[in-house]
Amino acid sequence: MADAIIKTKNFNKLNLTGIVIMCGSDRVSPITIQCFINQGATFIVNWGMSEIGPVVINETFNQGDKIDFENALIGNKQYCETKIENNELWVKGDICVYDGWFPTGDSVRYNGSRLFYNGRILK
Repeated sequence: MADAIIKTKNFNKLNLTGIVIMCGSDRVSPITIQCFINQGATFIVNWGMSEIGPVVINETFNQGDKIDFENALIGNKQYCETKIENNELWVKGDICVYDGWFPTGDSVRYNGSRLFYNGRILK
């Protein structure tokens, strides 16, 4: 949806100052984030799923922030426990429907401060 809005003919004229955009459920590109913050929006990238809830991992960007990455972002703030095994994101926590670690099926990479989405793991 965010990418479709960017393609509208008057997007570059929008003043999104004071507007918060939250985007997830599919990969979010750095270009998408940059387009919205350039128009003044606060942009929140979020990751979540039915088994653990929405907005479990996220990151917030504001106008003037430097988008210095090239891959689809998951985020840098985590509201559950996470681990990566064989490039797969595993999650656990009080908001998870399972008691132990849950394999998400998402291939990720961690760069020391942020989780990035590589794609789905085919099993």
